[in-house]
This record gives sequence, C-alpha cells and structure tokens, in this order.
Amino acid sequence: MKEVSIILKRGITIYSDVRDEKTADKAIGEIERMKSRLRELTTEISKMPYRPGREKYAVAFQSELAQLQTSILNSPDIQGVLSDPELQLKLITAYQSFAVELIPLAMASRQPGPPHPAPDAQRKSETRTP
Repeated sequence: MKEVSIILKRGITIYSDVRDEKTADKAIGEIERMKSRLRELTTEISKMPYRPGREKYAVAFQSELAQLQTSILNSPDIQGVLSDPELQLKLITAYQSFAVELIPLAMASRQPGPPHPAPDAQRKSETRTP
C-alpha cells in the first residue's frame, strides 16, 4: 500500500510540472504509467490472503482517496492548468481515467475477512462423533 500512496501523492503534484502542451503530454505519459502500475498493484493486492488487522490499512486508504479529491480541487497547480482550455481537456481526461483505476484498487483493499461458518453448521459439526 506504500507504493499506492506514493502514486496517489504524485497524482496530485504532477500538475505542478505542466506549463505548456509539451509538458502536458509528458504528464499524460506519466499518468498512463501510474495507471498501469495501479492495475498491477490491484492484481497483487486482490491475491493477498486475508490477515487480521488489514482493515486499518483499507480505512487509511479510503481516507487517502477522499483527501486526494479535495487536494486536487484545491491545488493551485491544477487551477493554473484549468485556465488553459486545451490543457484542461487533455489533463482532465487523463485524470479521470486515472481516478477510474482507483475504484478496483479500493475494492481489492477492502476484501472481506475469511468466511465464518454459519452457527447451525458449526453446532452440527461439533455434535458429530466419529
């Protein structure tokens, strides 16, 4: 989850590097690479076995996602990008596709714990004798 956090933070600061169309294209390329890595991490996280205490990481991740939205909207860097209609169209589209990659990642991080047997099934297995 540490790598995911680094990618999310970069997702906010990437706009500070955008000055013109050339740097916007460079930022879009980096966003595409981050999306690809998020897909890989989603696969890895979804394959991880359940461990007690994992929920605290999922909650922290959900909090980080909520802060991401606010940070991006309030970022002076993104406000500067939004003032140029051509850059705005390119980067907003790239960001939206980046944000879509966060949905499966969030779901994978919230995998439920191991299934618990139904109370009736547990009682039946306890009463059986070989």
